[in-house]
Amino acid sequence: MDNLSTGGYSIFIGERNYEARLRMILGSNLRQNARDREVLTMLDALPSFDPFLLREAVIKKGLDVAPCYFELSPADLAAMRALATEEVSSLVRLSFAGNAGLAAYTDRPINKILATKPDEQLEPLRHTLKLTPEEFEEGLFRWKAFLYYKWAQTDILDNAQALIDDILNIQPTGFLKQSERQYLNYSRMVTRRGFMDALDNIEKIVLLYDRAYCDLIEKGSPLLFREFLLTAPRLFHQLGVGISADKGAKIW
Repeated sequence: MDNLSTGGYSIFIGERNYEARLRMILGSNLRQNARDREVLTMLDALPSFDPFLLREAVIKKGLDVAPCYFELSPADLAAMRALATEEVSSLVRLSFAGNAGLAAYTDRPINKILATKPDEQLEPLRHTLKLTPEEFEEGLFRWKAFLYYKWAQTDILDNAQALIDDILNIQPTGFLKQSERQYLNYSRMVTRRGFMDALDNIEKIVLLYDRAYCDLIEKGSPLLFREFLLTAPRLFHQLGVGISADKGAKIW
């Protein structure tokens, strides 16, 4: 690999003769790149690279990765802000009840919930949820995750029907054998079913979030929402599958 004139190499993780090709390319450096290979294999197994799913995967692997890699892009934050404002404002009113000038508080907590770390101004919110400071920091990150997934669900639904129509109606060019046409029709149905299943799964999980949140807002009972936030990561992989369907729709 010291000869710069050889140019670059490309290889797909898990492709045929993957290990043999790696040995050929890396030679004696193969063992030195063991951690990189572990990270790449982990990434290859994920259905999407949304920061919440990615962070949980990294934690499970015990990898030390800087938090900056798990932040939403400014564009995504701006796009989901309207939903976040609507969603969070009810809890802000509940948590900051009795404060003079409540309107001035409404925007600030939303900004801080969408920010990287909580601060002392969110203490009323932490007490409402009955969380320790450590649980609260994790809980806010997970709450932001569900605000993101809920926003993404709306975006997916907006594009879903057009994608399904295209999949069912697009026609290949040239002559097809009967067996090829049958396989094409079968593939269309399987792809459509998989896409619809992903949408249904997102809807069911977001409904769990909505029920827990409504229990907090309407009944003033934080227990269900608190437990939901503490156990939320187990749902991220399922939601990531749905997000990958959305990415596919946009690429299409």
